[in-house]
Amino acid sequence: MCIRDSFEAPLLEDVRQYYKSKSNQWLSLSVPEYVNYALDSLKDEENRADKYYRVSKHKIIEMQVAQIVTDPAQKLAYNEQTGIFDMVSKNKIEELRNIFLLYSRNVETIGFIANQVSLYINVKGKSFANDPKISKDPIQYATKVLEFKRDMNKIVDEIFEANMLLQKAKDQQFGDFMQQYERSAGYLAVYCDMELVKGMVGNKEKEVEEKIEAIMDLFKCIRARDIFLKQYTKLLAKRLLQGKSVSEDCERNLLAKLQMEIGVGEVGKLQKMMEDINISKDESEQFKKYSQENNLLKGLEVNVQVITGASWPNDVAQGRFKMPSDLQSIATKFEQWYQRKYHGRHLQWLMNQGTSDLNFLVNEKSKYLLKVTNAQVCILMLFNRFPDFTFEKLLSILEMKQQDLVTQLVFLVKNGVLIKENPEAKESFEMIESISINKEFKNVKKIVPCIPQKSKSAPEPSPVIGEIDEIQIQRANVIDAAVVRIMKARRKAMLNDIQAECLKLITLFKPQPLMIKQRIETLIERDFLKRNENTKTLFEYIA
Repeated sequence: MCIRDSFEAPLLEDVRQYYKSKSNQWLSLSVPEYVNYALDSLKDEENRADKYYRVSKHKIIEMQVAQIVTDPAQKLAYNEQTGIFDMVSKNKIEELRNIFLLYSRNVETIGFIANQVSLYINVKGKSFANDPKISKDPIQYATKVLEFKRDMNKIVDEIFEANMLLQKAKDQQFGDFMQQYERSAGYLAVYCDMELVKGMVGNKEKEVEEKIEAIMDLFKCIRARDIFLKQYTKLLAKRLLQGKSVSEDCERNLLAKLQMEIGVGEVGKLQKMMEDINISKDESEQFKKYSQENNLLKGLEVNVQVITGASWPNDVAQGRFKMPSDLQSIATKFEQWYQRKYHGRHLQWLMNQGTSDLNFLVNEKSKYLLKVTNAQVCILMLFNRFPDFTFEKLLSILEMKQQDLVTQLVFLVKNGVLIKENPEAKESFEMIESISINKEFKNVKKIVPCIPQKSKSAPEPSPVIGEIDEIQIQRANVIDAAVVRIMKARRKAMLNDIQAECLKLITLFKPQPLMIKQRIETLIERDFLKRNENTKTLFEYIA
């Protein structure tokens, strides 16, 4: 035995015993105090080793780390009073920085930090869903989650030096708690709508980019991306048709980032919707010029938006009704012009969409401009011919859904444009109730808005209510397509392999293994697949 060996082994044992004793002594202190003592001792030991036993320095420090870092790591991190959870929840930046510095001495102990950070994210994330004031308000919920994500990003990136394990744990937990609250994906789409309508107004380019990046950072954690996309598509359609987008550049910027994340196929329809609106602007100008040259509209200004049915959500066409003859004549003139340009195309008029400015002449001295929906235009145009109608007669002429007609009439009555026979029942109409134009209409404002507005006190409905069945059907179809694609390529595959491949192929949502298994059974019933006679979990493709 050499002199080094005879000296080193006893020294290491002494180091082990000394720091084990020190660790037990420090454990009676708070976690931050323990960490400070441990960091100081590591620094002192390294300086001492550099002076007196440089050759054995690595082994000595390794032994010290084992006693004061590795062994008590879990106990320190999980301390309920002063551990990681307490530090993160109270934003104790220096304490977090120090404990990460200490645990970095043994990367395996970082997992204990990740565990407690995950727990904190999950607890706080669920608290948003459990708070009625927050959970019923899409904007407030999404704002809270975005702010929370920003704060956690700052801790992980700056304090924990962008450690990969901690980054993964952070994003995983954001995905977990948002998955548990089914409205999260839809609420983020509603938040995007708010930003693209008014939130980004007046923002500089850098501010807009930061907001979009924050949205995309949270979107990457969402697993129910199909729910987000469905709601986002509806709201985009509304923004485009009503001309409410803050700017086309902002819309395209966000779509470009969504495309990078989920692919061209899913975002293609959204981009086609924007193309439709841009083409419509050009065509509307061409028709306006043509109608002026031929005196077709006699002073009326008409802007027509032509959209491609396959690219837009079905909701756009819901609530269609019959146009009065006065408007039908205008529509016919546009159709004749359009079909000369695009032979063979069929147009369906969606008067349930869009708004108009309508002149309301009460008498020679009283003239007002009404801001109304196109549906309200159709209603009011009827009163040019007759002074009054029953509610039932309006339903019959317009062939409109009863609730849709009520919604449009309520705001015309509230603003005094129309008078109802029973004024006490302000938001309901009897079938035989008479409705007439208000010949004594007066308003201090010359421009009178009558467009239906949502009640501020009414709770925001969930974006997925009434659509869960439809979403489940769509998901089943996506899984079926993925399984058939996999089996066509492999011909034979085990259940576990099919499930793993499905998880790789499907990006809009995270299919559960049980659901994949159920869809395989359905495909067997439909003669796309068959089960191997000898191995129940082996499936074969039927050509």
